[in-house]
Amino acid sequence: MIEQILEQRGKTHGEFAEVSKKFDALISAIPTERLSPAALLSINVIFQKISRIGDQFFEDHWLYIAGYAELFRLEISK
Repeated sequence: MIEQILEQRGKTHGEFAEVSKKFDALISAIPTERLSPAALLSINVIFQKISRIGDQFFEDHWLYIAGYAELFRLEISK
């Protein structure tokens, strides 16, 4: 069962080693020490989702990115 899931995610999300490299490059580009915990979490998850875009037409990628951006927007608008 897990093998099938990993194979499917490899097609829609990319290979794990490549995703890791992309994520590292993105997160290294921002000054994380100046971010609030909520901002840091949101950015981390958004960068993770960006890194995992293998199939650009897989709608879930874009929904998750928009969702985490919205969660942080709601947090700062309180």
